[in-house]
Amino acid sequence: MENPWKVELYRSWDEVDSPGFAEQWRQWMEHAPDAHVFYHPAILKAWTDTYRLLQDMSPLYCVARKKDITVFLPLVLWRRNYKNAFLRHLVPAGFSDYDYHDPVICGQATEEDIASFWEVVEKTVFDHKTVVYDEISLSGMRFSGKSDKWCPEEDVSPYLELSEHKDYRHFLFSLKGGLRQDLGRRERRMVESGSLEFHCYGISEQNEALQALPVFLDAHRQRWPNAYKANDLHRNILVRGLPEGVVHFSELRYNDTPISWHFGFLFKSRFYHYMPASSHDEKYRNFSPGKIHLSYLIRECISGEVKRFDFLKGAHPYKNEWTNLKMGLFRFSYKSRKLNSMLRLVAYNSLALLREHLDFLVM
Repeated sequence: MENPWKVELYRSWDEVDSPGFAEQWRQWMEHAPDAHVFYHPAILKAWTDTYRLLQDMSPLYCVARKKDITVFLPLVLWRRNYKNAFLRHLVPAGFSDYDYHDPVICGQATEEDIASFWEVVEKTVFDHKTVVYDEISLSGMRFSGKSDKWCPEEDVSPYLELSEHKDYRHFLFSLKGGLRQDLGRRERRMVESGSLEFHCYGISEQNEALQALPVFLDAHRQRWPNAYKANDLHRNILVRGLPEGVVHFSELRYNDTPISWHFGFLFKSRFYHYMPASSHDEKYRNFSPGKIHLSYLIRECISGEVKRFDFLKGAHPYKNEWTNLKMGLFRFSYKSRKLNSMLRLVAYNSLALLREHLDFLVM
């Protein structure tokens, strides 16, 4: 049977950065009902512009068309350095800073359409003689193909369906009594002893947001000291995404002092709870400013008719306080069977084990 999909590959930065491609990209995002924010041009280009200066990466952007359906899948070929055995790793653009990597799907695609798309990608892209890699790792997929290279991820994404609630008060009474009472008690204590303000930086406040960004990143670094943050990535996301209205950067201020921050996204009636951080000053800790901040974010989302509050990947205990809804995810993994790739993978795994052993000895 003739393959119904017609696939195009874009393999240079000049191609994917061209105005014509950028305009197509925006049209795909506009007409993709379930597109996630991480493939919005502003957000993804912030990532590619950052990492092209730091790593040896080249694009492999796939566009597949079938009748009235168009699928856009941006991948990158990451050529690792000598510390990683020069491994050639094919990964989604946005790996691993972003949570979701499923393709942008324009048109009404069924599960069978999506499965057949992945089938043609495996056969005509991953097996193409000019696409040279040692390993493929595709994660954060909400829909999967049907080959044996697919499997469920251990991680899940908790979320809230805000469309079920007519207002914030209605939402509050859907929570467990302990959480509801704790929120009320802590907020009352703050209001009784000072002023409390929730501030979200608007599209005209880019300079103010850029001044607040290093303070937020420092607080985040104190809480998660081992979390890698590429130089200028979050600044680039802010500069590109805030004017587009897809970056949502907010802070909770107590007596005019910021004590909690959240750096996230808002796109297609979905809020993405991406990076929270709170002050480590002991005098604010008993207030649980992060918890109060989260309640203000949800309140704003409900008043703004946001349909889904997405906690993103990771079943952290604090998320379970707010919801029991979880979305499963899938990953695609494949290692090349070519001899030189197999040798490179052996070297890569050996170096990883050596580093792990040295880290253990240092502890």
